Amino acid sequence: MHEPAAYLTPDVVADISQATVEQLGADRVQLRGVRGHVRRASLKVNVCHENGWLAEGEISYAGPRAEPRSNLLDKPNPSSAHTSTHRSAAR
Repeated sequence: MHEPAAYLTPDVVADISQATVEQLGADRVQLRGVRGHVRRASLKVNVCHENGWLAEGEISYAGPRAEPRSNLLDKPNPSSAHTSTHRSAAR
């Protein structure tokens, strides 16, 4: 997790930096110390689709010019059979 004190969720910015988990019994735990903050103007997106199998993927952009690089996903690559591509701008 990149930033435990500011983990982006669809609803809030969660601070789990002080989270503790206590075993209360078999199949039972208690989570304490998690705080929520007002969400930011832009959010990450979580998408789920049930179709008989499970897969997970993530693309993260960080550092200088992260937003312009992330916009590359919106542009189709004519040399690819895929409708979206991921290009890394190494600097």
